[in-house]
Amino acid sequence: MIDNGNVTVTGAVAPSTNVADALAVLAPIPTVVLADCLKQMGIWHFSAPCSIVTGRATRFIGPARTMRFLPTRNHTAVGGEDVTHMGAIEASSRGEVLLIDGNGGARAFWGSNATRMAQLQGVAGVIIDGYTRDSVQSSEIDVPVMARGLCPSSFHGEYDLVGINQPIDCFGAVVFSGDIIAADIDGFVVIPDGTVDAVVARASRVLSDEEFIANAISSGIPAEAMIRQLDARRSS
Repeated sequence: MIDNGNVTVTGAVAPSTNVADALAVLAPIPTVVLADCLKQMGIWHFSAPCSIVTGRATRFIGPARTMRFLPTRNHTAVGGEDVTHMGAIEASSRGEVLLIDGNGGARAFWGSNATRMAQLQGVAGVIIDGYTRDSVQSSEIDVPVMARGLCPSSFHGEYDLVGINQPIDCFGAVVFSGDIIAADIDGFVVIPDGTVDAVVARASRVLSDEEFIANAISSGIPAEAMIRQLDARRSS
């Protein structure tokens, strides 16, 4: 852990599972299935509703890199870009998902210039517990950004970046550096480091159950009979 002025920087934690292999297996699995798997495993505070506000992609996945903001104590007039904020983006690695804990603040913690820099770094996607802006310009850049919505006013002079790669609360989901983040149009899911193999193994069963239920409903099987058959499948 490095205290860089007022910003605490924690070194990225490498996931225990080979990242490339994990991402390849997890990539096609919908977040709703991943969420069901994690809940069945007794893991909580792992997902959140969130919408893709800008960008053309409808799904992204990658290891987490976190940024944490707090309201500033000393309000000063600030112009231009925040060097610390942009430096944190510039330090990101290809394929990472940036998650910003802005305390849900009603200010834009992201914009088109940040999106351009993220694209240059090869960032897979951005999730902001706060707002973004420059939606027209950002939509032309192939980096998906999820946020609470749009806001024309930036965070400059009102919020300070106080931590990088520290544990954060993002929309109620707890995120640690090294966790795997999967996001699509239904929201995002945090897959804790060390659980990927178990999640993948359970996902195949969840997908099979979902297919069975869908076919049973389409075939007109009564709900009570469907549940009995489903229980029998699971116990066999």
